[in-house]
Amino acid sequence: MCLLISFYCNHFKGSADQTPASPKEEGQTPDNNKRIIAPRWRELHGSNDWKGLLQPLDEDLRAEIIRYGEFTEVTYDSFDSNPRSRFCGSNRYRKDKLFDKVHLFNTGYEVTQYIYATSDAKAPFFLKTSTAADPWSKDSNWMGYVAVCTDEEEIKRLGRRDILIAWRGTIMNSEWAANMETNMVPAAMDPRPGTKLGTGGLGVEKGFLSLYITKKPNTRYNQTSAREQVLTELKRLLEKYKGDVMSISITGHSLGAALATLNAYDIAQSGLNRRDPAAGGSGGRTEDIPIPKNWGDATARPVQPSEEETIPIAVFSFAGPKVGNDDFRDHVTNGLGVKVLRLVNVNDIVPRSPGIFLPNYLRIVEDLINKIFFAYTHVGLELKLNNFDSPFLDPSRAHAPNCHNLEGYLHMVAGHQESGPFRIATSPPRDIALVNKSCDFVKDEHFIPDCWWQIENKGLRKNAEGLWVEQERDDEDKPIPLNHTK
Repeated sequence: MCLLISFYCNHFKGSADQTPASPKEEGQTPDNNKRIIAPRWRELHGSNDWKGLLQPLDEDLRAEIIRYGEFTEVTYDSFDSNPRSRFCGSNRYRKDKLFDKVHLFNTGYEVTQYIYATSDAKAPFFLKTSTAADPWSKDSNWMGYVAVCTDEEEIKRLGRRDILIAWRGTIMNSEWAANMETNMVPAAMDPRPGTKLGTGGLGVEKGFLSLYITKKPNTRYNQTSAREQVLTELKRLLEKYKGDVMSISITGHSLGAALATLNAYDIAQSGLNRRDPAAGGSGGRTEDIPIPKNWGDATARPVQPSEEETIPIAVFSFAGPKVGNDDFRDHVTNGLGVKVLRLVNVNDIVPRSPGIFLPNYLRIVEDLINKIFFAYTHVGLELKLNNFDSPFLDPSRAHAPNCHNLEGYLHMVAGHQESGPFRIATSPPRDIALVNKSCDFVKDEHFIPDCWWQIENKGLRKNAEGLWVEQERDDEDKPIPLNHTK
């Protein structure tokens, strides 16, 4: 039941095959992106588990949550999910133009690596695939990106050089199949000798793990797994900037939030965020830390480093499902010190999965049943949101896809108040038109068209013969195979 509803939520998100011009003026940058947070960045990054920052919601933290949410929205706004496109499943733009193309200007970050994923799951027949005879890839999908803050003014504002990893939510065939595999499997990097699932071992959801670790040697884009791609690029960046104060921020929505959680666990468990005091900088030495080739490979680094020995890792999770069991949760947060902040709309069913769903008045019973029969639990702290609090959203349209929509989440964060009426607190006020980029949730009285984020003529262009045909991509925007030799 939960899987079918999750399918419905993501299948109708609708933003991934669209990339348009925004109703905002090009180049406009919200003032809340310019809040000076350097003196308290560690606190905002979760060093004290966001104590005293959630109730009421701290304004600097509100701005940071929205900023990371916008980085996550990029993964939808730039993604080609049109099954009639030869490039279905890829990103529309090359790395150096990505943010500008989706109208996210002046970020101060540089995209350094695209992430491609595949899965060993078999896609059900009803899932959409590219109908082209010569698709760019039959096996892989673009799944996110790695970026690093390179602008000196932004580094000063943030108080450190931030490395960002953004994961996309569920859209493509193999991902749907992966979401439907709800069996729990061992998180093989469990460092405790002799532990097995069911006897004190760490367990994670099989489908999420499959997308993260699967590689296919005969493919052009997944000769290495998404996991290896991310860890290799992270290791390179940590070594490049090893003299700087740094942070690692991982973000994702829906399935992307699950992958972000796995990724954070993996980085910390692998020891890539460990500092070497002898190196004289917060980046530390990483050349002696091997990239684990398989999920079960662990390093010889200590399991529980002190806070001073690590580059902090924080996950900003939007509408994420449960990922693992109690042991996984405890090890990620207590054993490894990874900080996870989950943004959850109380009317969104995806964060309640895997599991069964009962009416809200039976939520306690639902939680008990799911705990006994599914054994999944959430990692980290939760900030509860409620779409019914917003006077801008139509309550009659509060169905599953709208309640799960990422732009809807960012709207709720912008207006969330611990007490008192909903009030958009960002400066300038966050544009309510953004909510309807890929859905129809804003009340009609505001005259915002539904699903307005679209490319011109849905990607068709009139050719020299006067026929409307699919627009050929510029060579610079075509996917480039990953040439790994390892």
